[in-house]
Amino acid sequence: MLSKLFGSRNPLTPDEREAIMDYYIRETELAVLQTAEADRSNTVMLQHGNNLASPQSMPQVLEASKRLALSASEVLDRHTNIGAVPDCAAASYAGWHVVYLRYQEWAEARLTAIEAASRGLAPNVQRVEQLLRGMETARRSAEREDGKLFKRIGITTRDLQRIYATRLPSSDHPSPTPTQGSTAPDLQGAQTKECASCGQAVDHGVLACPKCGGGIFVVDKTRP
Repeated sequence: MLSKLFGSRNPLTPDEREAIMDYYIRETELAVLQTAEADRSNTVMLQHGNNLASPQSMPQVLEASKRLALSASEVLDRHTNIGAVPDCAAASYAGWHVVYLRYQEWAEARLTAIEAASRGLAPNVQRVEQLLRGMETARRSAEREDGKLFKRIGITTRDLQRIYATRLPSSDHPSPTPTQGSTAPDLQGAQTKECASCGQAVDHGVLACPKCGGGIFVVDKTRP
């Protein structure tokens, strides 16, 4: 009876809670790196995404897409080598690893589609959108695991926002950019972006345009 009222799991010790917070900070630092490259790609798409026939625009879009795909691979590799994961955070870690895997697959497919378009070929839009939906499903699952973890350790959304803010790069220390050949090296807010295909306002955390369903040129955070 008491287990139904108070829960069957033992309370966390201070050391266990500190280990979980250390793990979450490492996850947050990784999300900040991913977000920075997604923002750079979004900026290029907002400037050039509606004029891909222009000889000035397509090279910019293609280069940004290559950088995004490289960044996605690095993020996945870094997550693989994130370090010690506390037992009670294992489900959260596994959930986000699937997200980063799906994100890498989507970024590669997106790059392939844009490369095809740059050569005058028909891009495989269906493949990109399929991977996008898979990534969004994985993200929702990972967020549910995060919710369970945060509830157990007793931290609030405001606490999470504060942790994220302290990990943002300053103007004096910009976030690093991906480097070719590296093998191991969003969260919050109510901002919106415009879909590069139709101009629809798209919230952070929404990975496909709600108006046109575009998924190739809309880049967003893996975390809302």
